[in-house]
Amino acid sequence: MLWMTKKIDYAFLALHVLLNQEDEHVLRVTEISKVWNVPQKFLSKIMKDLVDAGIVKSKYGPGGGYVMGLKPGEVTFRRVIEAVEGPIYLLKCIKEDPGCEHYDTCPQINAWSDLQQDLVKLLESKTLEALIDIPLPVR
Repeated sequence: MLWMTKKIDYAFLALHVLLNQEDEHVLRVTEISKVWNVPQKFLSKIMKDLVDAGIVKSKYGPGGGYVMGLKPGEVTFRRVIEAVEGPIYLLKCIKEDPGCEHYDTCPQINAWSDLQQDLVKLLESKTLEALIDIPLPVR
């Protein structure tokens, strides 16, 4: 079964919080984690990945925390997913020979490769603008 990992889920939840702050208000991980009740330590690692990808900016010192680094329309779902999980591959054999005895004659590789390309195009077409103005949960 294919499903979204917790890292991807939490990354989008954190970005949803940042996107819905007025005047680029800086938020600490503790504040972000409370909105969606996600583990702070895990979220800290995810935030670092988002900073490294340029999606989020970190501000240090008193009053420090995180703000969006790019405009919502500049950040695709693909970029977020790849920031926290790396390149998207539906099957390992699309990327490289996994040592399978059927690799050279496998009838599935081309079909899965086509599906992967379609998925990547779809994720590239959706931006974080989709998360703006969706109300935050009340806690």
